[in-house]
Amino acid sequence: MELVLSAIIPIVTYFIYCNLFVMAGESPIYAFIPILNTYTLCKIVDALWAFWANIIAIALMIMAIVAGSPVLLSLMGVAIMAINVIVYIRLLIACRNTPVWAIALIVLEVIEFFI
Repeated sequence: MELVLSAIIPIVTYFIYCNLFVMAGESPIYAFIPILNTYTLCKIVDALWAFWANIIAIALMIMAIVAGSPVLLSLMGVAIMAINVIVYIRLLIACRNTPVWAIALIVLEVIEFFI
């Protein structure tokens, strides 16, 4: 079950990103490029600070893996989840006519964190 969810969650997320990018006038192919999809989503909700915070947290996660620090790795995982949820809440506020996409992204982010 865990393996199935690990495969389904990114596919659903990319599908939602494609729909959001089309609604925002961006190219839907950006949804499938990992760093670019985060940048584009943060640009859409006017939160480029969140993109840079994600980049820093990912760099710290890599450092935690190299150093073998599970505490720092867990903290950075929580930080990335919190940043993404903030971006999705901003998306929820920005897309008042279709809130289901933002709510689905929030739920998927929390599920992905716990699997």
